[in-house]
Amino acid sequence: METPAAAPAPAPAVPFSGVSEGPAPALTIDEDEDEDEDDDLSDPGTVAPAWDGGHESPLGIDKGAPSPEEAIHVEAISIDTRVETRTTDFTFPSFKARAPAPAAAAAPRHPLEEQLRALYARIDGAADHFEVLDLPWSASEEDFRKAHLDLARQLHPDRYTDADDALNDLATATFDKVRAAWEVLGDAEARQAYIDRVVHGKKSEDELAMEQVEAYWAAESEFKRGLALFNNGRIKEAHEQFQMAVDKVPDELEFRAYWSFTSFQQVKGQDTEKAEAFKDMLKEVLEKNKEQDRKLDGAWVLLGRMYRDLDNDAAARRCFVQALKLNPANGDANREMRRLSGQAPGQKKEESKDEKKGFFGRLFGKK
Repeated sequence: METPAAAPAPAPAVPFSGVSEGPAPALTIDEDEDEDEDDDLSDPGTVAPAWDGGHESPLGIDKGAPSPEEAIHVEAISIDTRVETRTTDFTFPSFKARAPAPAAAAAPRHPLEEQLRALYARIDGAADHFEVLDLPWSASEEDFRKAHLDLARQLHPDRYTDADDALNDLATATFDKVRAAWEVLGDAEARQAYIDRVVHGKKSEDELAMEQVEAYWAAESEFKRGLALFNNGRIKEAHEQFQMAVDKVPDELEFRAYWSFTSFQQVKGQDTEKAEAFKDMLKEVLEKNKEQDRKLDGAWVLLGRMYRDLDNDAAARRCFVQALKLNPANGDANREMRRLSGQAPGQKKEESKDEKKGFFGRLFGKK
């Protein structure tokens, strides 16, 4: 009895790596299969039937019993086919652009709008009142009156009763400029002053007054700097500051008083005639000061010093006394009076022998 041949040992299992080794088995596609079967494979919800290891695979492969490696390879192909079919069948939805809304119909324009806007552009760009009324500066008063009346008729509110608020505001703004021009050019005196300032370049009273104020502020600053130098004995430098102050405000008496004194100090002992002239200038300042409310007691001290330098102590004393009458607290006048009395500044008057004895000494003392 023959012993049956032993069955071949099964091939050892190979771990799946996603790629089969060796040549891939040939595939035979049955073109006569129903379309339903293709649909089943392309449908993502359809699951391919499990292969039972028979002669024919679910994909129609006719090659006997495949090896485990071939079965794994065929199953991978089936899965890849379903994924590819799913991806191919997807289509993006289409979007249609929304049609723009129809534009609102423009409101009808006022029949006078174009004329008003042109008039406003001309008047708003006018350089002066003459251009507002569209006349030369040499026009007559009657011409200015007619031009004003003509513009007033064009801008009258009754002509814009059916216009919107914006157009009415534009008409009002235009008329305000016309009215401002007429208030000046309609008055003969105001018109002449306007012509002098705008046409001939003359400054107005307000501008002149402001210039005087600014000049006084500048001169006062220079005078104060000079006064500080003067009190420190720096006569020459002080004189320069007083000179600038007098140049800016010639009518300020206090500035002229100190300028006259420092001018005298620079020529005394060298030019007697000029020294006398500067002394007379200071006397003229004090004569004018009599009419002012603010009295210059310091100027009387300056004049007294001039007389003292000219060796006229009697006249110098009268000047110092006058300064003390105006201002008893004037320290310079008090010091100058003590100096004329032979006392050094700050020195007390010497007492006589009888004053030193006191009352009882004089009463019982020897004669």
